[in-house]
Amino acid sequence: MDVLLSLIMVILALKKLNLNDVWCAYSAGVLKSCKIKILFVNKDIHEKNTRMILNFGHTFAHAIELQNNYSKKINHGEAVIMGMMMATKLSYLKKICNVRTITQLKDIYKFNNLKYD
Repeated sequence: MDVLLSLIMVILALKKLNLNDVWCAYSAGVLKSCKIKILFVNKDIHEKNTRMILNFGHTFAHAIELQNNYSKKINHGEAVIMGMMMATKLSYLKKICNVRTITQLKDIYKFNNLKYD
């Protein structure tokens, strides 16, 4: 969660730069994200361990999208955000994480004006 919060702070700082600088930083971020994803996939080709991190929230997200008939009412990113919260709450109920994890996730969402319910 600390890494995510740091990235958010960087993005907010980028908003103060001119558009070209923001675009370059955004492009670099996308490229870095792709490289990180490749590392995860190569280390866990059969999705049995660390690669599952990449799918955080996606199982619930696909159910949300299906429930909404894949309408424009909710996009994939929004469904993933809701799915991440649902997965975290389920993990709490199963005693895999504590309430602090839910609070941290909510704080990140609030900080970025994201809806999660």
